[in-house]
This record gives sequence, C-alpha cells and structure tokens, in this order.
Amino acid sequence: MNKKAAHTGCEDVAVEPRADNPFAKHYIVEQNKIQTNLLRARSAWQRRYAVQQPEGTYFTAAMAAQAGDIDDAFRELNRAIDARSQFLVFAKIEPLFDPLRGDARFTAALKRLNLH
Repeated sequence: MNKKAAHTGCEDVAVEPRADNPFAKHYIVEQNKIQTNLLRARSAWQRRYAVQQPEGTYFTAAMAAQAGDIDDAFRELNRAIDARSQFLVFAKIEPLFDPLRGDARFTAALKRLNLH
C-alpha cells in the first residue's frame, strides 16, 4: 500500500544530496553562494540599522565576517569599539568572529579592548 505523504509545510527544507549524486557538488556550491549572498544582504541591512543604533555595529561586524567581507568586518568592529558597544566583552570568544582570528587587525582590536 503506497500512500502519499501528508503536506507538512516543510517540503522546501534543504536536504543534503547523496555523495554519489553527480549534481551534488554543483548543488553544494550553489547553496554556499546563496548563503553568502544572504549574509551579505543581512550585513548591508545591519550597516543601515547601525547608523540609528550604535549597538548594531557589533552585529554588523559579525555578519560581515561570516559573509567573508573581512575589511567591512574590521571597519564595523572598530566603529563598535569607538561607540563602546556593550557586546564587545564577547568579542574574544564570539564564534561569528572566527574568520577574523588569524588577522593581525583582530589582535589589535582585542588589545584596544584590553581582552588580549
């Protein structure tokens, strides 16, 4: 007896392709591009929001770091330091800043915060 699955509303949830699928690599590359574009769009929105809300510069820096926009991330992180964002106490352990950790500018930012 073969029944159709009921509509659950979750049909558009992404599923990782099987490794033996010849289109798997292409699918993964395209999904990564989409995710990066979404992060860049969110970073741009955060930048606009941060003008009105100085605390937003910390999160704008985090989104830019995740999107791979390293120079923008450091620009926003320095703005957050200048604005004395309350969230900066987490900068040293924030996983969203992992893409910045190998850069000397991140070490300099932590020194500015006395978190080195």
